[in-house]
Amino acid sequence: MIRYGLLASLVLLGSLVSAAPVEKLTPGSFVVSFQTQSYQGRYAPRNVLAVWIVDANNNYVKDLAVYGNKYATKLGRWRQDSGKARPDATTGATRKQHEEVSVVWDGTDAKGNALPNGEYKVRIEYTETNRQGPAFQIPIEKGKEAGTREVKGNDHFSHITVQCVGPEGEAAKN
Repeated sequence: MIRYGLLASLVLLGSLVSAAPVEKLTPGSFVVSFQTQSYQGRYAPRNVLAVWIVDANNNYVKDLAVYGNKYATKLGRWRQDSGKARPDATTGATRKQHEEVSVVWDGTDAKGNALPNGEYKVRIEYTETNRQGPAFQIPIEKGKEAGTREVKGNDHFSHITVQCVGPEGEAAKN
């Protein structure tokens, strides 16, 4: 009985941690936080979601999060960019509601290779139906000064912030 209580406590604690503290990230890392908003689709508020990185030429770099492995096939933009029918790994199950999401990009590609400084884009897509849903793109520049910035959202994406760790490893300051 004690084992199950300890296991349940660890699972609960793990679910409360959304992103690594910026101070512990490597130089060139980013933390992107946002909240999706329901468009009252057929399965709302449940939704599947993907967050990934593309380079300045829109070439797929790496998945940062994919929720809803079985229904990820409905994420048309993610499938088109990544060339995948299903994710390599799933971050979590279908999301039961719209709440804040934080993802971390460590400046590497899908194979773990460090990428050069330059312009990249964080792409986000979700759906509450069996069709492609809303998408959003956030430009970022790897190797730029440390800092935190807010990004203007739209009807489907809000509370968007980008925190970056500068080239010397200095943490973003609010």
